[in-house]
Amino acid sequence: MSILFAEKSWPEIDTYVKRKGLIILPIGQVEEHGPHLPLNTDIVIAEGVSVAVAEAVKDRHPALVMPGIWSGYSLKKMNRWPGVMSVRSEVLTEFIVDIMSSLVDMGFRKILTINAHGMNPEIIKLAARRISDRSDVHVATTSWWSLAAGTAKRIRKSEIGGELHAGEFETSLMLFLTDLVDMSKATNTDFMRYRSDFYAPDMFASAPGGTAFSTWYVQESKTGVYGDPTEASRETGEALMKGTVEMYVRLIDDYMRM
Repeated sequence: MSILFAEKSWPEIDTYVKRKGLIILPIGQVEEHGPHLPLNTDIVIAEGVSVAVAEAVKDRHPALVMPGIWSGYSLKKMNRWPGVMSVRSEVLTEFIVDIMSSLVDMGFRKILTINAHGMNPEIIKLAARRISDRSDVHVATTSWWSLAAGTAKRIRKSEIGGELHAGEFETSLMLFLTDLVDMSKATNTDFMRYRSDFYAPDMFASAPGGTAFSTWYVQESKTGVYGDPTEASRETGEALMKGTVEMYVRLIDDYMRM
């Protein structure tokens, strides 16, 4: 049985509402991911994780995956590489609010966002707060890497600085999910070398100062990559997906009890 929202009829959707079902909303982006990855990397990962999570919980919780929001916000600085789409932050916020509002109006009370683009989280959180204020529905907002952190730290091959954008783990997930990766073009030229007490130089690192600096301004990229995709493998992608899904299952069990 399909777990995709858009493949259901309206009576089937009504059944999910009555069963107090969970809606999973993937959110990504279409933008450059270096010479070795396709533009749709973020939305492919968001949708891939979302479908895997829904399949993993469907026997415990009725769950449906929405069509992914494929375009997000990206810095203008990234436009030096062709292929970058960017929706103004205020427009994107209202778009997400309207999608969530539509779901709430149908009767859904549990919505989980699974984001895969680094510039989206604050926008998604703002949209979720607006939904909460308007309808008293608490949306769970997540980015896949937050739930993947434990697994990533255990299995990584690259050093810190090897994953920020199109690095080891995004490339590994795309190797696992698709046949769109060209590893012959992968390069570690733009390994993140910048170090500071106020900047986290890796998706799975933290800075004691806790300050948010944009990656795109602390070190110039030559290829549109920040990290080391040469260390990526399909096996790493499979292990990362498994660990990430396991964490999402635990999160959903908690969320559905609230």
